[in-house]
Amino acid sequence: MSSKGVRPARPRAAGDLTAVCLLAALANLAFLTKAVHIDEAFFLAPVPQILKDPWHPLNFTLNWTGVARTGWYTPSATSYFLAAAAWLARGSEPLMRLFWLPVDVLAACALYDLASRFLARPLWPTLLILVTPAWFISMPLLMSEKWLMCSILISVCALLRGLERDAPAWFWASAAFASLAILIKLTAALVLLPLLAMQWRGGLRPARIAGYLAVCAIPVMVDNLWLEPGRMAVIRAVSQARPSDLWSLAHRLRAFLAFPAGCSVAAAVWPYARYRASRGRLLAVLAGSGAAAVLLFSPFLDFPGPGVRAIDRLLGVVFAAGTLATLLRLLEPRSRRLPGWWLWASWAGAGMLVGWVNWYLSARSVLLWLPALMLACAERLESETSAARLEILCRFCFPAVLALSLALAVVDAHYAQAQRALANYVKTSYVDRGRKAWFTGHWGLQYYLEKAGAAPLDESRGGWSETGPGDVVILPMVNASQLYPPSGLTLESSEFAVAEPIPLRLMGGPGLSEAGFYSSLWGFLPYSISDKPLDAFRIFEKP
Repeated sequence: MSSKGVRPARPRAAGDLTAVCLLAALANLAFLTKAVHIDEAFFLAPVPQILKDPWHPLNFTLNWTGVARTGWYTPSATSYFLAAAAWLARGSEPLMRLFWLPVDVLAACALYDLASRFLARPLWPTLLILVTPAWFISMPLLMSEKWLMCSILISVCALLRGLERDAPAWFWASAAFASLAILIKLTAALVLLPLLAMQWRGGLRPARIAGYLAVCAIPVMVDNLWLEPGRMAVIRAVSQARPSDLWSLAHRLRAFLAFPAGCSVAAAVWPYARYRASRGRLLAVLAGSGAAAVLLFSPFLDFPGPGVRAIDRLLGVVFAAGTLATLLRLLEPRSRRLPGWWLWASWAGAGMLVGWVNWYLSARSVLLWLPALMLACAERLESETSAARLEILCRFCFPAVLALSLALAVVDAHYAQAQRALANYVKTSYVDRGRKAWFTGHWGLQYYLEKAGAAPLDESRGGWSETGPGDVVILPMVNASQLYPPSGLTLESSEFAVAEPIPLRLMGGPGLSEAGFYSSLWGFLPYSISDKPLDAFRIFEKP
């Protein structure tokens, strides 16, 4: 092995690591009692089956899109991790989150280790990444990105250490963690691009690189054969759902450019910081980015239907211009001469490719390549100003970004709690009194309503026609795959709106906002400014 092109590691300060670990732990502990939310319910769905029969994790039925299906594929590694926590926690949700808190801390330490190889003062850039909305909100969630982010960061750090020290043990450890990342989520295979780029830059022999790929591929091939029916079902569903018209393409481009800057915040600010470049070039980059963003968010590219609010359009322009300016800066020759450029460029490029080929974007998918983008910005700024000035800039950004992420996290926790509270109300008001309760919609709402004794409407069995006299049906406003009542059906209804004083929203939809933190299908922004209800639940009663 060779250390060609690999930056030697700098000494790590014990105080720095302590600060990183404390911040990562506190971010998790602050929302330890958060209700099961969004796709956490999807990853938790196989847990009872795994605990009963670990060799056949998909032998259960799940209604996740309005139709019950058997054999739905979910990343096996993620659900096995959750099954281990569920078994130890004996059903306690806070204990399940607490059990996997070390993963958040380990990922933060690996991030600091990576930053310390390319930055003279890595602490504040690392802390800034940890408080970005994408990391701060997504990492504590019990979804695949928690383990995926940790595995990727450890794999990259291990490979750098192996190349630097000519240590085969670190090299193969990197391959093992890369394989684990792909087992957690198949699209993580594209993360092999930066790992292979580092090996090529390090001058490794083709035989060694081929061995690395084999270690990554064999476990995935076994898993792929084991869970093939479910995997193909999801591939078919995604391929059928992918949009292709002009408005859909524009919407995807908007989200693709708005999410990186919005999820990091710093990426929207750093292009305006001091660079060693002529005033004319700086103005050209900023003017070109701004003009392209204004064009992309022009009204003629909006989806037909409810118009885009002015505040959403403005936020989209600001975020997209920041992302474009950052990318343009990182493609300049001065950036390409920096030691970490190959790693950052290949990593961010792989992440963007994953985001583009998927049929939607989310903050947690952007999280997988956000560290590369932000560390690339930090390395460029440090090379053109000084480590001390970069630290000052990070210290200036840190409290503002932390305040925003805290506010968003509180709003998100209230949104999750509202669904748990509604399920408790349905149980005490209807189920415990002998009335049949149905629901339409999924995510955390489904998790708690099923625990309360309610059942999902199934379109293949007639949907609303399956309900009987005296039954109740719960219909949420901000949710996925709702089945709306057919016209002509006589129903009595009541509505409960979930108010929120903090004027920030992570999920919106038509007529609400362009917030789509968990899915860009709801909007082209990761979050938005709005005073609309977080959600509204309609309870229909069939006479």
